[in-house]
Amino acid sequence: MSAHARAVLRVAVAMASITTRVEVFTFSTALQHVTGDVRRAAAGETRRLESIQYAWGGGTSIGVCLREFLRTFGERLLGRDTIVIIASDRLYFGEPDTLRSAMTE
Repeated sequence: MSAHARAVLRVAVAMASITTRVEVFTFSTALQHVTGDVRRAAAGETRRLESIQYAWGGGTSIGVCLREFLRTFGERLLGRDTIVIIASDRLYFGEPDTLRSAMTE
């Protein structure tokens, strides 16, 4: 995913430039809340995308990270009108059951 991280982050910056109702997270082996960096970039502040691009290196534990997202942010951020976009290169290093369970929570 690191090869595509810059493009995905640019999409997030574009979305944040038209609405404040966006939250951005990256993950590989851990969940990273990067909304502040994305909002500052959307406001025109020069940001080095490489500083948060690392979050996609070293394999992906989508199930574990999704479960952490739900536990930590789910109640506050998820609602009837929420859209969640997961960008992945499909290189998953976790247990399939963990991902399946997290997707159904």
